Order: sequence, then structure tokens, then C-alpha cells
Amino acid sequence: GLKFSRFHPNYLEKDQTDAFKGIFAILIVFSHIRVHISLDGRLDDLYNLTFVLLGQMTVVPFFFYSGYGIIQGVRKKEGYVKSFFRNRIWKFLISYNIICVTLGAIWFCLGHTYPLQNYLLAWSGWRTIGGSLSDSGQWDVFVLLVLYLLTFIALWLFGGMRQKDEKKYLALSVSAIFLLSACFMLILHLVKTSAQDYWYNTLMAYPFGMVYAICKNRLDFIMRKTWVWLCSIGAVLIGVGAIFVLGLKDAVSYSIMGFLFMTFICLLTMRVRMVNPVLKWIGGLSFGIYILQRPIMMLFESFGLDQYSVLFTASCIAATLLASVAHRWLSDKAGNFLHGKKVKA
Repeated sequence: GLKFSRFHPNYLEKDQTDAFKGIFAILIVFSHIRVHISLDGRLDDLYNLTFVLLGQMTVVPFFFYSGYGIIQGVRKKEGYVKSFFRNRIWKFLISYNIICVTLGAIWFCLGHTYPLQNYLLAWSGWRTIGGSLSDSGQWDVFVLLVLYLLTFIALWLFGGMRQKDEKKYLALSVSAIFLLSACFMLILHLVKTSAQDYWYNTLMAYPFGMVYAICKNRLDFIMRKTWVWLCSIGAVLIGVGAIFVLGLKDAVSYSIMGFLFMTFICLLTMRVRMVNPVLKWIGGLSFGIYILQRPIMMLFESFGLDQYSVLFTASCIAATLLASVAHRWLSDKAGNFLHGKKVKA
């Protein structure tokens, strides 16, 4: 489904971003599955190296597109901010906790119990009940939940000036969200160990997506010139290379790497459009895939299926897709109930 052009003005429309979410959802599954199966063949070295180099970059697009989408929603939808808590935060919590309660019940039936604090804090993602190998928490859920709350606070605080000057309103709101997100990253850095830097080293992609949304029209005008686009690609690659050569691994450097990574994807999609129906469908299931694939792998491993690498991989992919479809159906029903719509049994 690739289409090449001098410039695609709608390179961040939902169809395009869903397709890229589909790609990265697949990459995340294949990255996590390495922990559960034996990879000792010659070609497996290349496979492992690919995901070592990618690292946490596979989750960066989800944060970026989420931040970008919120600013677009504020611009285009009347009453978006007023309904933000119900439509974003509350709906997000319900969607996640459907999975949380289900996992807790499954593992309890299998005789696996967790500390009381896990059951009390699992709703927010700070702890988990069968959602990850370490049981330390569903970090992406907790981080995104806090980012949504910070966004709601900032949009609400500056809401009075929206009617007077929308550009100033968005600029101040996004600046506040960027600053609050940086403070949040610092707090997590102090609370978590260095081995748990994955909790915070990609979250700044969320406010970066908002900044990009504000600057997009001006950037698009500049990037229509081929020589500017090529120079920008080169600058991004030089920046990434410099970080690798210097061996910078701290959270700030990793955040900058995330900015460069998403800038490269945006530059690429300006000229290469991809709206593949299969990838788009998988991208629409990406939240369920991301949350469900690891517990499904853990469950199949407990049955001893990990001894057969190909069968284990195929079973995990199929089960994850089926579970994600069921989860989206349940989430939609719960969302309809939340909005007062009639729900058929």
C-alpha cells in the first residue's frame, strides 16, 4: 500500500498513524517474545541485535501520536476539554481495568496470588496482577494516566484565554504540559532504580507530539522543499549517530533520541504514504495488544509451550489478536454505557 509523492499533507491522519501503530505493535510482540523462547541460532543474533538497537523506541510512537491527537482534538472538537476527563481518563481506566480484573481472576484460578498492595494499586498500573514478568507495575499505563491528568490540569487552567487567543492558549498549555512532564520524569528518576529507567526515558515523546502539532503547519511549508527535507533527514541521522558514538545512555539523551526517532518517521511519511488495511486493523488493536501480549506469553510458558519456539510464537500471536479483539469489543460496550447509550447484551 505504499504511495510515493513529493509531499503528503495528511501524513499524520488517523489512517496513517494507525498503520504505524500496527508496525510497532508487531515489533513489541516480537521483542518481548525473545524472553520466553530459546534463540541460539546464527540468524537469531541479527534478530536480537535489531531489538537491542531499537530498545524502547518501539513505544515512542504511541506516546507521540497520543500527544499529537489531543492537540488536534482541542482544535477541532467543541467541548473537547470539558469532556476530556470522561472521554480520555475515565475511558482509559475502564479499558485497562477490564484487562486487569480478567488477569487477576485467571491467575487466581491457576493458584497464583499476589501481595495485597498489587491488588490495591493495580487499577493505576503502579502495580500489576499478572501483567508483567517482574510484577513491579504496568509502567506505560501508569505513565500515560499521569500524563493525561497533567494535560487536563493544564488545559483547564488556561481555558479562560481560549476564546480570546487560541494560539496563545495552546502555546501556554503545551509549554506547561512539557514542563510538568519533565518534572514527572525527574520524580520517576528519583523513585525508580537505574535498571527501571524504562519507566521514564520515553515519556517526553508525549509533550513532543503536542509541540509538533502546534508547529506542524509551519514545518510542512518548509519541508515541501526537497533540499530542506534531505538536509533534515541528514541532520537527524547525524544526531542519532552522535548519541551512539558518544555512548550517551542517560534519560535526557534517550528522550532526545526519541525526538529524533519520531522526527525521522514524520519526515519519512511526508514522502511515503502507507495505509495498509491489515496494519491499520492491528494498529486499532494496539492498546490491547500491548497490554495483553506479555501475560499471554507468561500463561503459555506456564503450560510448557515455550519448549516449542515456533508453536509458542504462533500461538501467542493468534491468542493476543483474539484477546485484543474481545477487549476492544468490551471496551466499546463499557464506553457506550459510560455515555448513557443503550447496550445490547
